[in-house]
Amino acid sequence: MDCEKVIAAVKDMELQLLGVVHKISNGKTQEATVVLEKIARKTKCDALTLEFRNKKHMEQLQSLTEENKMLKEKLKYTETNKIKSIARKWSSSS
Repeated sequence: MDCEKVIAAVKDMELQLLGVVHKISNGKTQEATVVLEKIARKTKCDALTLEFRNKKHMEQLQSLTEENKMLKEKLKYTETNKIKSIARKWSSSS
């Protein structure tokens, strides 16, 4: 999440909480409770979504790491074979 989104989310939360405080100060505790429960559910859903995305990204990273390792091994094998081939050509031409 970039900084602007974080700032916007914090400002939104601040406004919602100010609304809750206003409801409580006007004696509307039932409405304030409903709003707080709504905020809590949304926050939990957002957290679960982020957790899922992070898990998915970690799996992708692991997959890319394994693929990178295999490609490095393949490159090393190819380079070794090229060196051996050049060495054979040199030894046969001598």
